[in-house]
Amino acid sequence: MACTIEHCVEDESVIGVKICFQLSEAVPSKDYLDLLIKQDGEDGSYIFCLRQSTGKDHADHEILCRCPYVINEEHVRAKLIRNRSMLRVFAPILTPNEELAAAQECGSKSWKSIGEEEKRHVELDSDARNNALRLKNEGNQAFRAGDFQEAQRLYTESIQIWQEDEFVYTNRALCFLKQGALEDATRDCMECTRKFPNCARAYERLGDIHLSKGDSISAENFFHVALRIQPDHSGCLAGIKQLTSQFQECSISRASSKESRSVPGSLQGAIQYVSECLKAFPIELQTDHERGRCIKSRQDVQEGEVLMEASALAAVVNDKYSGMICSNCFNSVKVEESVVCANECGGVLYCSKRCQVLDSIHHDGECSILSLWNKSTDANQKRGVRGLRLFLRLVYAFSRSNICAGLLNLLEHDKSTSKDSNLLGMARVVNRFVDVNFKLQDEVIASMISKAQRNMHGIVDLKGQNFGHGLYPLASFINHSCEPNAIISFDGNKLVVRALENIPRGTEITIAYVELYAPLDVRRDALLSRKGFLCRCSRCRRPIDHPLESRIAAGPKETIVRAQEGWSSALREYQAHQLKSSHFILMQTLHEVGSVLMYDNWIMFDIYKLLVDVCLGLNLHDETVRYCRLVLGAAKNHLHRNHPIHALMEQHYADAMMRSSDPSKQDAIASYDKALRVLQNIYGRHHRETVRLKQKLHELSKCSE
Repeated sequence: MACTIEHCVEDESVIGVKICFQLSEAVPSKDYLDLLIKQDGEDGSYIFCLRQSTGKDHADHEILCRCPYVINEEHVRAKLIRNRSMLRVFAPILTPNEELAAAQECGSKSWKSIGEEEKRHVELDSDARNNALRLKNEGNQAFRAGDFQEAQRLYTESIQIWQEDEFVYTNRALCFLKQGALEDATRDCMECTRKFPNCARAYERLGDIHLSKGDSISAENFFHVALRIQPDHSGCLAGIKQLTSQFQECSISRASSKESRSVPGSLQGAIQYVSECLKAFPIELQTDHERGRCIKSRQDVQEGEVLMEASALAAVVNDKYSGMICSNCFNSVKVEESVVCANECGGVLYCSKRCQVLDSIHHDGECSILSLWNKSTDANQKRGVRGLRLFLRLVYAFSRSNICAGLLNLLEHDKSTSKDSNLLGMARVVNRFVDVNFKLQDEVIASMISKAQRNMHGIVDLKGQNFGHGLYPLASFINHSCEPNAIISFDGNKLVVRALENIPRGTEITIAYVELYAPLDVRRDALLSRKGFLCRCSRCRRPIDHPLESRIAAGPKETIVRAQEGWSSALREYQAHQLKSSHFILMQTLHEVGSVLMYDNWIMFDIYKLLVDVCLGLNLHDETVRYCRLVLGAAKNHLHRNHPIHALMEQHYADAMMRSSDPSKQDAIASYDKALRVLQNIYGRHHRETVRLKQKLHELSKCSE
């Protein structure tokens, strides 16, 4: 797809002109073009509509539409169109009132107005681009010869010289992919989409990478994003075809756009597909006569090892964080770099143009309802509208993808809820906002809502802040235990499951669905109300008088109720940023119940945790140290050594210790070190929480030398 103008070059004395903006080639540097545009002024003598020639509406192309210069056949240098025969070629796409002679004269004056120093920089840029292009071509030859390491080296040298060619990044990513270096390939593609958000090939590569990881949901999403940019992209069409063919046994029967759609009864194909996806990890899907479908280890697993990585079928940011968290990646948004919805619906915020592009396949279906929410002044209506977002995303995921529909069908739920009047009412509201071509039966949506409610995961950080909710079908096959051997953490909105301890081959993988520092009746009530089952794990079968269980629950009922009331009241004040009031209520509650309840009673544990947060906010460092010790002592007795509370409290203890009336660097370093070991096991070595603490520990250790 290029403007074929090279045939107009008459001889060597004529300045060669070639508009060669094929999709496989990179466009010139924005800064380079802006320099030339600036010198041309505002008369628009050379304005031409490249969009008419390429059919592409691209930011860089729009820059070129205003530029009186084009790139010669080596793609290295801007030249003026001085020859009338050349100008005649452009005549059909020049603005109506332009005179060719005036255009020629204007162009000559523009070139003369550029200073010698600026011309020298242009020449230097030209040389760099020329060398980079030569290295890229040599890399292409090495790749075709099967020498991926040499191709990788040449692409790297090309990038070091010139960073404005998007396809060098994607070519090097393919080299990494061929060599199995998936993380390196991902980094190249992410850097490419950061610089060039509309590079379809980079999203294709990301799809291929996630296919290699067994993450079919992300892979298909990346392919769909690329196809929105370039609908005829053969690689992405082939990728989706490959995914669909793997899922044929679980194909979803669909009627015409005006008829309802339903889910088939057979699940065998979907179960087999999940098993294939899990082969990328040291686990497998099995059926147990007592536990039903469950996940077990197919090899010995080490403490901290990744058991599974999963992407959300649908995820939404909680309202509280909608102005701070990216709606696509769930990372923090810098206000000065934030990007909003292209339609300005007011309901989403992105950390980059890339995230806006990636989320488009999910956001389009909810954009109108968010616009309604943004304009509404009714608080109840706003809450109701916001609650529909996840379900709308699920409906469109179901309609867009056989894989998503099949995975949704696999999720367990109470089948009677599809006839529940409340759920059917919610389903009718959801269907009201669904495009006519994607509407489902109300019963199907009601079932979908029930499954989402039963299998939802809160997307939380180390401090327990719930940034949003997501539905992760693969992770939903991991059963609950009050003594889990694995733990879920989040990197952005990517769910990662890691081993809390060494796990022998053939052992069932379990995680915790509820807060573990709680007595039996509290845990069971929470599981029954949220997940619909009664837990019968080994911990729940312990005798009532078991030493650990009895200590957590011990205390007169009326005293525990009073402690709960005090904690709830203090928490409300804390959430309202009334720290002094919260501190007063907590201290008053401790005065009333502290002599009756043991320090490791479950509600006392919650009180001390809240006191740590309040005292930190009030800069009461000595108190923070004291309450951290109490929380850590109780956690040591009742929670797994790799429970996140250890990492959090050790960090709080070290921070407060350094500012206390009796500071100790050695104690602080020891606490940071303990926290780091826990973080490495539950988050991994490269998670931002781990990296941040490692840097802090390094700086403190260096200062103490």
